[in-house]
Amino acid sequence: MLSSISPPPKYPIGTKGRQKLFAPTTFVIMRKRSDFLAVQRGGLKRVSEGVVFQACHHRSEHLPADTDAKYTSEHFVRIGFTASRKVGNAVMRNRAKRRMRAWAQHYLADYSVDGTDIVMIARARLLSLSWSMFVSSCNKVAEQLQRQLIKQQHGHKPN
Repeated sequence: MLSSISPPPKYPIGTKGRQKLFAPTTFVIMRKRSDFLAVQRGGLKRVSEGVVFQACHHRSEHLPADTDAKYTSEHFVRIGFTASRKVGNAVMRNRAKRRMRAWAQHYLADYSVDGTDIVMIARARLLSLSWSMFVSSCNKVAEQLQRQLIKQQHGHKPN
């Protein structure tokens, strides 16, 4: 099972400020608490062994006023990372967020749906998982989340 995990895809990565450009979706980092709360209130939630995923479709009124015109609501994904004190001290929380960012950089483009906001919340178990176990559990949950978001986009009710 673990040997079936492929190495990270070789996406062309360019940077523009704090935004990382992947092919073809652009990921923008969420930084405001209100954005995190909006995803929590109006979205889907899936739990993996080390991370809680929350996602919802964003609306143009939730986008910052200074958003570039090329980043229309259907052509990018906003993503946020958070770790509470339950994960550990500051060093452990930062390590957990680095791990989630690394997964997102290498794998999220395969599971993202344009026009969505995604929040990844670290769980205490994240740091005790091996990288391959972490990747496989995140990929499994991200795939489930992707299917639900696509169903929701096409008018089906979420579970």
